[in-house]
Amino acid sequence: MMKSMVPQFLGFLACAAFSHGETNHAELSEERIAVIADMLPEAPEGFGKPITDRDFWRNPETLARTNNAVHRATPFLNKDFPPWNDDLYLDFSKTGRRPPGEAMIRAREVWLEPLVTAECVENQGRFLPAIHRTLEAYLTQPTWTLPAHDYGLENFHRRKYTVDLRAAETAADLAQALWLLDNRIDPALRARMIDALEQRIFMPFRSSLENHKGHWWLGGKSDPVKNNWNAVCLAGVVGAARTILPDRDDRAVFIAAGEHYSQYFINGFTDDGYCDEGPGYWVYGFGDFVGLREVLAHATTGRIDLFDRPKTIRMALYGKRIAFPGGDVPPFADCRTGTRANARLIAYCDRVFGMAPKVKGAASGPGLRGLARMLTIETPARLKASSPPADESLRSYFDKVGVLVCRPGDPSPGRLSAAIKAGGNGSHSHNDYRYNQGCFHLNDEALLQVY
Repeated sequence: MMKSMVPQFLGFLACAAFSHGETNHAELSEERIAVIADMLPEAPEGFGKPITDRDFWRNPETLARTNNAVHRATPFLNKDFPPWNDDLYLDFSKTGRRPPGEAMIRAREVWLEPLVTAECVENQGRFLPAIHRTLEAYLTQPTWTLPAHDYGLENFHRRKYTVDLRAAETAADLAQALWLLDNRIDPALRARMIDALEQRIFMPFRSSLENHKGHWWLGGKSDPVKNNWNAVCLAGVVGAARTILPDRDDRAVFIAAGEHYSQYFINGFTDDGYCDEGPGYWVYGFGDFVGLREVLAHATTGRIDLFDRPKTIRMALYGKRIAFPGGDVPPFADCRTGTRANARLIAYCDRVFGMAPKVKGAASGPGLRGLARMLTIETPARLKASSPPADESLRSYFDKVGVLVCRPGDPSPGRLSAAIKAGGNGSHSHNDYRYNQGCFHLNDEALLQVY
């Protein structure tokens, strides 16, 4: 068999196995997968509309959400795409340093979103050559996984692909780019990109669904996980599958996985909604949980909603309950001093739970990163949250973990706010001075943050 045909053949085998009922998905119910398949459209869909829908791309609300993309993308037309550097990627495996390889990868990642968005807005073909070069670069890149997550360099040497935080986000953005640009992408390049997504993302994920090996972040009944990887990776993988996989039954497996395995991310929050990983990771992890929610809700026209649980309301309220006036948050757990609450994510939660009205003409959605999230339209939650108690303006208390946040009645400058954390920081902790400058350690069991 020709080498270029291997990815297509492997993808065919994966779809054929599902179609003939030969696949066992471990924790997933085959009956639930079939029900979900009936909810899905015949063809895959991403967020927003393809470039060929000019009414959508001329709409003022769409233009407001694209953040002046033409202006941001134009400088890339006169630049060479940042080269891939094996030595920088391998630096972590030799020295344990993350910045060199990650900086190289970030320099490449910043091109796709503005270029694709600018071409969709302008529709003149001006950005297409740069987009094609960018997509080609992703294809020739040895791996989409971060160096620190490529244990044994299996991904780098293309011996075995696994999905980490970066690979999942990359997959979602690449799939969304193909969806938006539609027939503007060279057919041969499109086919190669779909093959790459199949080989690097979809096949490894399907394998984990069957044998529960290879991706610890999925969690399971015997090994529930409690961290942000679950939400971030599920949002990227399921989002990419929903956007690009042609077979509806195949897509249903991924949607079912997002619905089922996201319960382990929810288990990482206490019953009072407290985020064990800290305020910074509420923005990151819960923000991607919101992204996964929108993927599932849009794919099933609202029939699957991850916010259909009272606990998720309390999780959503964490952002405002942990914050001081002005938006600063106490640096508990894995959170640096100076971290601020994400106002757009908090506003999103308020709106979808009916706690605040949507402002007409304003950009909706959670304001999450990446091309895959930029055009997300918020889905109102079926469950509604009552407004927080009146005394929440002065203090918020998370009784399950012993966290008290106190705010002044008069929030003018110079007034004192304080937060107290009793006990340890749980599963994702950095109790060191480097992270918690400006905090007073009262003893081994408490931390006081004063503003």
